[in-house]
Amino acid sequence: MSEEQKAKLKNIFEWIYCIIIAIVLALTVRYFIGTPTIVQQRSMYPTLKDHNVLIVRSTNDVDNFDIIIVEYDNKKNIEIGGIENKELLVKRLIAKGGDSFTIRNGVLVLNGKTYSEDYVFYKDKYNSLNPNLKKFIDKGLTYDSKYDRYIVSEGYYFVLGDNRPDSKDSRNIGLVKEEDIIGTT
Repeated sequence: MSEEQKAKLKNIFEWIYCIIIAIVLALTVRYFIGTPTIVQQRSMYPTLKDHNVLIVRSTNDVDNFDIIIVEYDNKKNIEIGGIENKELLVKRLIAKGGDSFTIRNGVLVLNGKTYSEDYVFYKDKYNSLNPNLKKFIDKGLTYDSKYDRYIVSEGYYFVLGDNRPDSKDSRNIGLVKEEDIIGTT
């Protein structure tokens, strides 16, 4: 093998080495830090604005009031290159399995405690739960008429957008199942 061939082979191996390092770094960042995502909706305004960049950390360990990413099966999914394209929604987790909640006069009452929710946009235009919420009874939600509150079933989550008048959330798509949570921001 000539010196010129050895130099070309060395150059090829250096490129392969660099590509492997780049792939390992990308996978490490994605696994330990998160995946960058661009917000393409107004439902979390003013907390998040259209075109904000988020880092999504894959986890199912979520708490009330976390901003989460959920996969929504809108039954209008299309397949692109053999991959099913589902809609991702950015929402605030309000209540999880076992929690009770209601909203009266724009004020959230969660497990008997009142929260002001300063991040909610157009709070004056949003002062109660959508009456259609009752259609989700027995689909992850029960209604306690004695105390006028909803109770979330285990394995389900009630999510809302901060821009309540302009948000596709649990009031109209139903509760989110645990397996549909992609992660937190």
